[in-house]
Formats: sequence, structure tokens, C-alpha cells
Amino acid sequence: MITIAKNMVEFYKKEGQERIPLNVKFHLEKDQFDEAAKKYQSIKSAARTEADVKEYNSAVNTYNKAVKELNKVNSSSTKTHNKLIKQWNDTGEMFFKKHS
Repeated sequence: MITIAKNMVEFYKKEGQERIPLNVKFHLEKDQFDEAAKKYQSIKSAARTEADVKEYNSAVNTYNKAVKELNKVNSSSTKTHNKLIKQWNDTGEMFFKKHS
């Protein structure tokens, strides 16, 4: 029980140190994308310059990259979390079978 509890604490520590900053970065990039999209959409289609289109496309590419990175990290994190929860539950069951 102590070992799995320690593993879970280490996992949550790593989450806080690595995943949370990535989430913050993602939301900042999403805000920038939302601003760029709002600006782009406020310009009438006929009045959009090549620079407007390039700026918007750059924001789209940056946002798409951030989404891909966040999804990858979230998927990995979820798998690890589920594995640790299963280990915790299995260890708890064995403990109670042995001590009850």
C-alpha cells in the first residue's frame, strides 16, 4: 500500500509540474487564436489582405499544434492515472483479504 501510494503521489507531483503548465500554455494560445479569429472575421471578405490571411493561418497552425500536444499529454496522463488507480484498487483488495 505504501509503495502504490508513493507512486500516486509522484504521479500527481509530476502532473502539477509538467501538465498544468502545458494546460496554461494551451489556454493562452487558445485566447490568442480566439482574438485572431475575431479580428479576421471582423474584416469583410473583400477587404482582407494577404497579411490578414497569413496572420490568421499562423494563429490556426499554432492553435492546432497546441491541441495536438495537449491531447497527446492528456492521453498519456490518463493511461498512467488509470493504471495507478487499478494498482491502488488491486492492492487494497489484497490488503483487506489478508487482514480481514
